[in-house]
Amino acid sequence: MLTANSFRRELARIETRGKYVTKATRRLMRRHGVAAIYSKGKLRGYRLPTGEQVCVKARFPTEDAARAELDTISRLSPRDHKPVRAYECPLCKGWHLTSQP
Repeated sequence: MLTANSFRRELARIETRGKYVTKATRRLMRRHGVAAIYSKGKLRGYRLPTGEQVCVKARFPTEDAARAELDTISRLSPRDHKPVRAYECPLCKGWHLTSQP
């Protein structure tokens, strides 16, 4: 049975190969009956047959973990456009970072 964690691992394995990513992702989705979730024309995540949802953004299990990463990025990143807060995702019930105040 496919779980959210095993699907994330499979996606990560596909993306690290770098070649034929779209084709391999579609094949993985077909094989396991996974549906893509789109909002405003953008891919937001995947819905598994079990009802679980997997976001395409980096997911943190707790608010504290997300805030720790936020602090690290704010100290070390030379970019001007940085995340400023953490929020709980209604899709995957995890935590993500955003640059919107």
